Amino acid sequence: MRDEKQVTQTMTGAGSQDALARHGYKQELKREMGWFSSFAVSFSIIAVTTGLFATYGAGLQSAGPAFIWTWPVVGVGQLLLALVFAKLARRIPLSGMAYQWTRELGGEALGWWAGWLMIIQVLTGLAAVCYAMASYTLLEFGIAVTNTNVIIATSIILFSIALINHMGVKITSVVNNVMVTAQIIVIVVVGVLLLISSLKQKTNSFHFLFTIQAIPEDSHLLVHWRFLL
Repeated sequence: MRDEKQVTQTMTGAGSQDALARHGYKQELKREMGWFSSFAVSFSIIAVTTGLFATYGAGLQSAGPAFIWTWPVVGVGQLLLALVFAKLARRIPLSGMAYQWTRELGGEALGWWAGWLMIIQVLTGLAAVCYAMASYTLLEFGIAVTNTNVIIATSIILFSIALINHMGVKITSVVNNVMVTAQIIVIVVVGVLLLISSLKQKTNSFHFLFTIQAIPEDSHLLVHWRFLL
């Protein structure tokens, strides 16, 4: 009964202070990052544009233009997941993300597994993104994309990320804010230009978005998509 009472208090807004005190945290709020910085960090971690560009061409080639209607379904699912995270963050206001939340909800053993899975995800996911970035960067500078060059470039990118984070939260948030702002502006500008171009040229009708014919490799749609990459 005592354990159940503790869990109930922890899972309520009124019990959040008790949860902090029980884990050695003082009830305080340090606003080292503003709302946009918090948004920018989430935007960078989720890597929205990376997933968008990576799946767009694959969707056109395998399912045709109609695949675009699967994105709203995924968007709704992601929104529901975000609501769950928001609820957990409000009722269990502890640092540690997946580890602390899982530990509070499922116990020590499950929290241990969640923590290690998150560590593995960060170690492999961050390295994979830097590896992909290194491949594109070498091409832009006219450097041969060999295994050795890619590994060296990936190591440099990882080291620069570690160096920026080592400088502190404020400098890291400023750098991240600039990068995310530039990314959003470019996406909006390119998206508007592509929309204007498609409406002006009237290449396809609206019904084209409901066709399921796979797009061939030499199609202008895939050429434009690779140009954005």
